[in-house]
Amino acid sequence: MVRDPFDATPNIGPVLSRELREVDVHDPAELRRRGALEVTRLLYEAGLRDCRHALMAVEGAIRGIRWHRIPASERDALWFEFQVLVGC
Repeated sequence: MVRDPFDATPNIGPVLSRELREVDVHDPAELRRRGALEVTRLLYEAGLRDCRHALMAVEGAIRGIRWHRIPASERDALWFEFQVLVGC
């Protein structure tokens, strides 16, 4: 059995891991390279995710922490940036 490269990545469970691969994000290094806004935009445009929780999960994964530990002010700013990016 092939090991999932996201197994040890906080916030990335089996479903999100599969969805990341569907948008050509295959490992944590690619996730970090593309950044939370870009990856979440890809998920959004593919019709896979469109919520604040997905953005926070990806940002926390990039930081190597549970998303709840991201300060609220940073979460709010990131969500605002995402909404501007996708035209919400």
